[in-house]
Amino acid sequence: MAEATCKFKKSDGTRCKRSVDASAQYCWQHARGLGARWRALTKNQAVGFTLAVTSLVWTVAYPFIGPYLASLLPGPQVLAVVSKTKAPDGCVGYMVNLSTSKDGPIDRLDLTVQFPGDIVSHMFGATRVAQFPSVGKVGLSAFELGKDASGGCKVVQAATSPSVNMTATVIGNGTIQMIGAGLLPSTSVAGMVVLSPPSFHPAEMREDGSYTYSKFGFSVTKGIEIRNIDAEKDQ
Repeated sequence: MAEATCKFKKSDGTRCKRSVDASAQYCWQHARGLGARWRALTKNQAVGFTLAVTSLVWTVAYPFIGPYLASLLPGPQVLAVVSKTKAPDGCVGYMVNLSTSKDGPIDRLDLTVQFPGDIVSHMFGATRVAQFPSVGKVGLSAFELGKDASGGCKVVQAATSPSVNMTATVIGNGTIQMIGAGLLPSTSVAGMVVLSPPSFHPAEMREDGSYTYSKFGFSVTKGIEIRNIDAEKDQ
């Protein structure tokens, strides 16, 4: 559309020299009302104004919608596999294999497992990693259930090495909490817990966990994929 000049007269009698759209009488500074001001904008002014508003809205909204957008993009994954094992002498234990994918480091990880009984012995450490089609990537480790000097069940051997970035702590009520920080891609940690005699075991078992990683400067938190092998067999 053609352009014209604003018809507004200043206090000294001179006219405003700003360009306006041909369909408007006054420039956006001198027009009254939002509709009139918008119609007064020339094509170039409208484009510049739209870009400025869009930039302002994006600048304000980005810190809030950025993490959500980052969470939709591919990122590292964490898998926890829990399985029950029983020795011929009656000792009952649970294996926990925790592994991270090769897609990036993990800033923080928190996995809590409540076992069906009091924990009397446990060991955790870094392991090798292998791929099994049925359960995905898991850590390979070698643990044995045995007896202590008083005849109680315990973990007597673990073919693992200490994990400096991961701790496993009994926090009560038969519950283990595993906390990791700064985990490298393809990290694998495994452990075993031995429970008190079956007569003291409650009926329920619970697992819950989350992990956090960085994507484009944003912190993304997701839930850990947890697979309870025994629960899957019962389904």
